[in-house]
Amino acid sequence: MEATLDSARRRARAVLEQLRRTPMRRGALPRLRAHLKDEIASTIKAQGVSLTLARRLALQMAVKLEPEEWGDRRLWIAVGGVLREEAARLEHHVGLSDRQIDTALPKLSAKQVEQFVRELGKTDRTIVRTILNAAIDAAEPLTAGRRFLQGRAKQVSSTAGDAPVPPTHPA
Repeated sequence: MEATLDSARRRARAVLEQLRRTPMRRGALPRLRAHLKDEIASTIKAQGVSLTLARRLALQMAVKLEPEEWGDRRLWIAVGGVLREEAARLEHHVGLSDRQIDTALPKLSAKQVEQFVRELGKTDRTIVRTILNAAIDAAEPLTAGRRFLQGRAKQVSSTAGDAPVPPTHPA
């Protein structure tokens, strides 16, 4: 039984990794995929995942995966368990809100979010949350966040060059 659970969790992590490799997709689904999305979302939510996150992930599974990759209820339960753990990790270790977690986890793993927050903190700690919020809303969060950070660095360096030179006083 435990070997089956480990196998399902490995498959769940592989599916999540596969889904996160490409930007999120949206759009109407054919009836079969729409029904599947609802089944997956219900199963993921039952594992203690927010309804918003469960629906977002289920949509990505229904849109991006081929029918033979959809798996079964055991896979969906495992995906829900992994997402629940990742959400808790982001809430407790990074201090993200439910909205941030629901937006980030379909696109990035908890580990990727933690690494990105550390990367942002090394450059400008005052705007970490601002850049993170903008980045996780983008289709490709890491690329967008790094672009925001580069823009911020250019902005800071250009305004630093405009700073007035303090007058010198004769002794």
